[in-house]
Amino acid sequence: MSILILAVLHRQLVTLTTRCLQTQAPRTASLGILDFIRSLSTTTNFPCESANHKHIVKMTTKFNYPEIERNDSLVETIFDKDVPDPYRHLEDPQAEVTKVFVKQQNEVTEPFLDQCPHRKRIKEILTTSQNYKKLGCPFKRGKKYYFFMNEGLQPQSVLYQQDTVDGEPRVFFDPNTLSDDGTVALSQASFSPDGEYFAYGLSYSGSDWIEIGVKNVSTGKNLDDKLTRAKFTSIEWTHDNKGFFYAQYPTHEGSTKGTETEMHENHSIFYHVLNTPQSEDVLKVSFPDHPKWHFGFEVSQDGKHFHVFPREGCQDNNWYYCKLDEFGPGDRFVLKPIYDKMHAQFEYITNNGNEVYFRTNLDAKNYRVARLNLENPAKENWKDVIANHPEDVLDWAESYTVDGKDYLLVNYMRKVVYYLELHQIDKGLVKKFTTPLGTIVKYSGRRFDNEFFFHFTSLLTPG
Repeated sequence: MSILILAVLHRQLVTLTTRCLQTQAPRTASLGILDFIRSLSTTTNFPCESANHKHIVKMTTKFNYPEIERNDSLVETIFDKDVPDPYRHLEDPQAEVTKVFVKQQNEVTEPFLDQCPHRKRIKEILTTSQNYKKLGCPFKRGKKYYFFMNEGLQPQSVLYQQDTVDGEPRVFFDPNTLSDDGTVALSQASFSPDGEYFAYGLSYSGSDWIEIGVKNVSTGKNLDDKLTRAKFTSIEWTHDNKGFFYAQYPTHEGSTKGTETEMHENHSIFYHVLNTPQSEDVLKVSFPDHPKWHFGFEVSQDGKHFHVFPREGCQDNNWYYCKLDEFGPGDRFVLKPIYDKMHAQFEYITNNGNEVYFRTNLDAKNYRVARLNLENPAKENWKDVIANHPEDVLDWAESYTVDGKDYLLVNYMRKVVYYLELHQIDKGLVKKFTTPLGTIVKYSGRRFDNEFFFHFTSLLTPG
């Protein structure tokens, strides 16, 4: 949705919501939120407007807000600060005390909201603002082109396939057919390098846990492969098209509905061979000494290296790698560190043999592109390819080879506006692309393709 639509929608909703919440409660700055709710008058006035006049609708609502059990003895020391957590027992959605509390809350809020005369209008505004066709960024896999599209109010976007970039689209994968209520989402989509197989991850009712299946692109038939307990994972194929890497929590035995609140440990990377049961999948990467780590990972563009990016939390990551041809099908990888200090971000871009190009914010607050050699990857040997810009943030970089020349297409953000540049590796800036005022939210293209796609939105162009 464009910012313009959001702004208009925000103004309308603020107006309507303000009318729904106007009450005779005393306006005291120091009043706590629970005290405020309890102090609401039993008579709530809703101003309503018609074309010719204004009038007040009086509704009687008595608030009996639930008393909440506290545990004031629960205090943790975090970074030398005492942090009380008196309501932690309510974090367990399956606990009886939580169920009772939620039920009592609903008994307070639902009657109040049901009587709001503007509720229907709010729903109409939200529905109208969302009812427009949404197109995803096209991408090519094998000899086919694909894109996601939502007709307007579909619960899930549909993946379409076409033979040429201008060809007639046809439905390839429609997650809306997988449930009656539209709550099964396609959260991972990965094609084999030859484009003949489609590995997909399904999540149910918003859960982070996914179930991985595989579809034969030519026949449209699903394979028997079914992988569970996968979470926080991508799907990375080996270049022989025989199977893929994925991550899971192999020791997890509890619910996978996504409502659990405990921390999962021992994220691990496995390799799955097509047409085999998950029980035969081979453990390739784990860090038992760091049970809280979770991993990003990637097969290099030439299919020869496997890069692993462990992180603890959501920001900085380490970087390890191995050469795939040094290990047999049943072997566990022995990874070599490239950077293991966990205080910067690293993203693999491409490689020419042992020379690897990557994006990082190490010693570069706005990010830079650098090069290292896997035979001697020490930090002091890294070379800048695109230096840190003093003001503009280097948002992403993608590699292309055209007529034997290697290029990097890079996207910068300057004061919340995005622009593209083309750099020839080792020679510098070749071209700046003129793009409209707006945001490049998605891109696609592969190194030896002769096409590049990007998804653009702006104040006047919804995504």
